[in-house]
Amino acid sequence: MTNDLKTAFEKDTLRLCWIWLNTNSDNNYKSYFRSLYKAYSLALEENIDKLHRELKYHRYKTELTTKLYIPKKSGILRPFTFLNLNDQIVYLALIFVIAEKLHKKAKKNYHKSVFGHLYAGKSSSFFYKKWTDGYVKYNHAINDSFNNGFKWTASFDLTAFYDSIDHKVLTHFLIELGITKEFSKYLTDCLETWTASSPNRIYHGHGIPQGPLPSGLLSEVILQHFDEHKSFKKSSVKYFRYVDDIRLLGKTEDDVRKALLELDYISKEIGLFPQSSKINIHEIVDIDEEIKTVSLPPEPIDFKLIFDQKKVQERVVELSRGNKIENETRFKYVLAHADPSEKLAKRLLAILKKNPHLYQSILKYFSKYKKFSKTVSKTLLEQIQTQKLYEEITASYLICSLNKVHKDIKPDFKKYCEILHKKRKGINSPNLRSIVFVWLLNENHFKFKEIESIYKSKEWWLIHNSLEYIDIDLFGEPSYEAILNVLLKSASFEVSIKAAFLLVENNLKVITPIKEINDAAQIILRKANLIGKTYLKKSSINLKLEEICGVKFPIMNWNNFLNSELKNCERLCYLLTGYIKTDANAFINELDVFNDFILYALFKHDTTIGTYILGKIGSCLTPGNRFATKYPNLFKLCETVHKLRLESDLSHPKVNSTGKPTRRIKFDEIRKLKLLIENGYKELISSI
Repeated sequence: MTNDLKTAFEKDTLRLCWIWLNTNSDNNYKSYFRSLYKAYSLALEENIDKLHRELKYHRYKTELTTKLYIPKKSGILRPFTFLNLNDQIVYLALIFVIAEKLHKKAKKNYHKSVFGHLYAGKSSSFFYKKWTDGYVKYNHAINDSFNNGFKWTASFDLTAFYDSIDHKVLTHFLIELGITKEFSKYLTDCLETWTASSPNRIYHGHGIPQGPLPSGLLSEVILQHFDEHKSFKKSSVKYFRYVDDIRLLGKTEDDVRKALLELDYISKEIGLFPQSSKINIHEIVDIDEEIKTVSLPPEPIDFKLIFDQKKVQERVVELSRGNKIENETRFKYVLAHADPSEKLAKRLLAILKKNPHLYQSILKYFSKYKKFSKTVSKTLLEQIQTQKLYEEITASYLICSLNKVHKDIKPDFKKYCEILHKKRKGINSPNLRSIVFVWLLNENHFKFKEIESIYKSKEWWLIHNSLEYIDIDLFGEPSYEAILNVLLKSASFEVSIKAAFLLVENNLKVITPIKEINDAAQIILRKANLIGKTYLKKSSINLKLEEICGVKFPIMNWNNFLNSELKNCERLCYLLTGYIKTDANAFINELDVFNDFILYALFKHDTTIGTYILGKIGSCLTPGNRFATKYPNLFKLCETVHKLRLESDLSHPKVNSTGKPTRRIKFDEIRKLKLLIENGYKELISSI
């Protein structure tokens, strides 16, 4: 492992990244994870220690992400990506290493030509410098340049920038920074998983996930290529960049046009493309108006006006004449200070109908209500039923309506949710599926067995998100407690710790047998004194065998069985889960080695079957011997795998017993092996 990877995986780095995740100023992203962050913190040192060991011994595996698709003003969708908790820490740890190297090169441009995603340094409690400071200085820089005679301007914005970043281009710039090839390969492998289209698992060779904290800094690795170009060091043009929005100022139109051409060449050189519709070369007439188009300033509203609701409502009306919004930022700012009002609610629903991309701000206003009137409830339902294009908007309608709908309209809401629930397999949004489930759950629509089957879903995000909205009083404390106990057994790290956290927070009882509880949840429950002791399974071997075979295995204390060879066997199991999908030959060879270690441990544990020499697995594979008689299923597995290994062209040029050339192992042979693996290892576990 290279030094840069070692730095990323150090415990101190992981702890620092945990702090940065919790101080992230992007409340929109963080709000989805607040309760999970709290749950993780209940056993922080144990979680960090385990993550460190998995990374150090090559046992860590990234997971596919959850994506929401948010409608933009143009009507197309913007992906918003949610990583699981440990992936968030790992991603930030990797980018921390890059940030330290990039900072040495880029800091000279901070608050001079570059104003966004500025790394604050490892001594800071925040990953980025305060964004508002950068925004203010960005505006001042443009204003100062105008006053110095730079009257011509143009903006340059890249099309789908995050999604378009090519991993080979990224690797090129990382190596230029002094990052090793091994580190770059590890990062791009992670990115391939985090940008994949789930559930179809279509993997890309481009893109970085939109939403997570470190993506902004990673994008700077590409954008600094623009910053450092010699064309923008000339005195005839001023170059300013806030994130991926570049603003040029020149003394003549020709100066600006030449600089635009340079930007176009640079972007095409690295596989990026400008948004031609946003390029507008023009002479600045009013610098104050120009700055407003750049900085999108908040509404300059007197603080006292916040309490004068009549004036606030008048301003909302003024900013939305004919249900059209010219200045969206000002509209959002004023609306955030508005109190619930029947008249304003009707107007906002009409605005929302024509401006669906403003759904987050408008529906956030409705979240201030304790209860909706009959008229508002009815209008909301009508708009939910007619708005079928955007699933995230439908989900947000249902979230803001939860437990607030007028009693006369509630049956109609429930009926609509029942229709959606029946069609849930055709719904892409995990947000919509989860809130429909919660709506019906709070209305006592399901029997307990139906709830239990839904909560056995492998979609951790759906379960986590639904738990945010369950009303304990409506659902009933005994049922809520029972469901949380079911979720303690989940194989999902996030689901199990969320369940444990909610049991602790609500002072509920643990009724699940401790041995069946996920290890991570056990630690939380033990520290909260909800259980007396833990039975930690610790080893990942069971999970990997289950992943390979697609079936559950009985609990096994692999630590006691394998002793000093545990870490090596866990590493082999981790490799096997990758090879079973990609390389049949390598899978057979590694499985033969894994079986060798298992038999070495078994013969030491059970001396009645003879003695064993590690590395000599073939010597114990004689039919009818004591091993074959006592462990027939395990014997058959080891014998079959070893014969296949001897036929594999990764092992020898010829098969010793026949003299025939060795061959490539077929994936069909691997599929047939799964039952042998299941029977062999279940026999072993039941005997130990």
